[in-house]
Amino acid sequence: MNKYLDILEVVGRVLLASIFIMAGASKFGDISAQMNYVELNGLPGFMLFPAIGIELLCGVAIILGFFTRIAATLLAIFCFMTAMLFHGNVYEGNDLATMTDQVMLMKNIALAGAFLILASRGAGPMSLDNRKHMHTPKTA
Repeated sequence: MNKYLDILEVVGRVLLASIFIMAGASKFGDISAQMNYVELNGLPGFMLFPAIGIELLCGVAIILGFFTRIAATLLAIFCFMTAMLFHGNVYEGNDLATMTDQVMLMKNIALAGAFLILASRGAGPMSLDNRKHMHTPKTA
């Protein structure tokens, strides 16, 4: 693969993972409000903490290309579960909140698909997963 495509893979990983790092970090702003939101959706509030861990740790792992297949699989599951648990009732009305939930549902499902592709293909040559490849001199 040429260097241009290798760089595109890194940029893609950064763009894909940045939403999770930002979302995980932002949850520390008001923990009690975040726990209430989780509880309003039928889950125990403490589930917020594993969610933050998954978002932050897997997001960083995806950017670095470290244990990429595992992190991508976990984020695919996370995206699908949050789509169903937090945005799955999109057909209960026809107001702006419902339209927003529809967009969020489809966004999470699309992200799950992107992570499944990443899980199946790996992070590419410019990653910690492939660091031996990055340090191997190329022969003519």
